[in-house]
Amino acid sequence: MIELKLKYETVCESRNYTGIQLIDRNDELCILYEKANIQDSIQKKGESEIRNKENEIRMYKLELAEIQRQIEVVRKQIPLVPEYAGKVKILHDELQEENEKVKKLSS
Repeated sequence: MIELKLKYETVCESRNYTGIQLIDRNDELCILYEKANIQDSIQKKGESEIRNKENEIRMYKLELAEIQRQIEVVRKQIPLVPEYAGKVKILHDELQEENEKVKKLSS
């Protein structure tokens, strides 16, 4: 009978120890799930930010292309600047002549 009682106590202790281990493993599992959920959340936020930055980059590329197009338009007009300057000089001289005529007629 004593042997049976000792066996029973040993089995009960073993069962209790196993139960404690199960609870500990369950707690560890819960912590791991929480960590996994946090990492998923961080990953989703990161992916969202990456998409936002990619959209920004697309917009900047479009702006850059527009500015480069404008620069090319201006560069094509650069050879015409001396011609326009000559025309402005001629028109300025003509304007002065006409102003002198007006002064003579007004006097």
